[in-house]
Amino acid sequence: MLSNRALEDVLGLDGPVTVDPRELAKGLRITRFPLDTQQTSPQEEAFAEELMNAFEESGCEVVPYEDTLTSLSFDVAFKWFKRAALRTLKSPWSSLTGSDAEASYKDAKRPTLRALFDVRLGDLIKPGHTVLNVGDGQAGNLPVDYMADFQDINVLTVIDKPDHVEKEMPFTEHYETAIELFAHHMTHVVVGVDDDAWFLYNFNGSHPFYEREGPITEQVLRSLVPKLAAPIRPPNLSNFIVQEEAFDPTDDDHAPIVDEMVTSANVLDDSGLYPPGKDLEELDWRNEFYRWAGKIHLDDRTGMSYGFLARQMPTELSPVWTLDDASSVLDASPPEPGTTTRHEEGLFATLDTALGPRVLRVPPVRVMTLRSGCDKTNPDPETDLVMLGLEDGQMIMETPKGTLVEDGYRPSFDTKVILAHAVGNAMVASVLEHERDDALFANQLKTDGMALAHWHGYVNPEHVLDGWHVHGADKLPVSCGTPHAGMFALEGKLASFNDALANDGEFLGDVHIEPQHGTNLTHHTLEDIGRYLTKSDEVAGLGNKHLDVYKKQAKKRAKAPA
Repeated sequence: MLSNRALEDVLGLDGPVTVDPRELAKGLRITRFPLDTQQTSPQEEAFAEELMNAFEESGCEVVPYEDTLTSLSFDVAFKWFKRAALRTLKSPWSSLTGSDAEASYKDAKRPTLRALFDVRLGDLIKPGHTVLNVGDGQAGNLPVDYMADFQDINVLTVIDKPDHVEKEMPFTEHYETAIELFAHHMTHVVVGVDDDAWFLYNFNGSHPFYEREGPITEQVLRSLVPKLAAPIRPPNLSNFIVQEEAFDPTDDDHAPIVDEMVTSANVLDDSGLYPPGKDLEELDWRNEFYRWAGKIHLDDRTGMSYGFLARQMPTELSPVWTLDDASSVLDASPPEPGTTTRHEEGLFATLDTALGPRVLRVPPVRVMTLRSGCDKTNPDPETDLVMLGLEDGQMIMETPKGTLVEDGYRPSFDTKVILAHAVGNAMVASVLEHERDDALFANQLKTDGMALAHWHGYVNPEHVLDGWHVHGADKLPVSCGTPHAGMFALEGKLASFNDALANDGEFLGDVHIEPQHGTNLTHHTLEDIGRYLTKSDEVAGLGNKHLDVYKKQAKKRAKAPA
């Protein structure tokens, strides 16, 4: 219905966003970290060599380690020491001890003097590289100690599979193990290997296993490359128009939504799909510098939690026109089918639907969510609410009355996906209202809004509701929070809706499958989602159970004649 360039415009993405695995591989610059002090096994060494060969065969650029180095700039060093000095002046005890307990939020995100004592001086790895590390390195001599940028360098660490790790062990055990390994090795991705299989952990919380049978290039290209080329990047506040104390959660417009979020969150706790989050202070950092680097990578978040709940506010739908009608109404040429254009009134799109081209202004949307890292099943309405918005491709973030961004509030890692679903809902509902007077989905969105829930697992295919459309299983397994994830969400929702139009079917919501990540479920209300997911233990689960079924279904649809 929309081209990739148009999807980028709607979501406000800096394009072009590459979704072809070979093109993603071409953008990766891989280097091997020198093995000076690491304790490595023959198995780790052998598989690291296999990985490097697979990266090269996939089209990645393999770079000698010496060619990645640059000197630590005076500006960077001065900035770090200046921030440490400010923290020492304002919070001397926390700066000396490394504790954040008595520091303000603004001070807590600055480096402590203890952190700077652990900084290595000398040549550092330039931004834009992925570093392959092998084995269990010593603190002070890990790739992170040689990084000039904590957010634009990826670290991939190959280790022997820990004895307790098994493919079928519960998601929460995989999750706990992964977080511990990330902190110990200071790495973004862990690859574990034994004689029979290899697996990978990344911040998606997924744990795909692959048999060691023959070449691994295709597995690396379609699973590991997307996670490295499109790594998790928490949304930065600089990407938003930030409006502090912009809404009152107790007024008539917001109070019912807030009440629904709190009540339904408690119900969803019974589903078992939202494991407890992890406070960064609880992790076993090997030194103070590593703890600070971890916070910088997560854009100063205090912790991580898996899954989100979101509640789209009642949305004003846009008028919809045919191409001929749009020309006279807009007093200008409408966008070509599948494209967007900007007029004084805002961003307009022409959806290439099964019923013919349909022109509309992309509707502005607002979505109430919960801040990153909070307990999603027991939110505090006074401290955990965040309002996200998207208007003409610009993201907006609002805090409630009494809450400032300085208090440590950060939007969800999945912000781009949340907003993609919200604006997709609004576009679908606008067209539905134009085409069908009795369209339930359109009436629900206008009157009540819509709900979205995400967890790190999948709905049992046998329990997908009538009128809900499944999409996404055939997409690349990119990391959460990436532009690619947002594009896949919007593209998939629009394509599913178009299928419903073509077959005169009903569209009541969608089940968005994110391979090696989880599910995004759109429904009328969070109460509806709670009732659905807690109806039976068979409805949905955590981890990769059911994913293979969806992938097989997607392959079958792709082979079916048009």
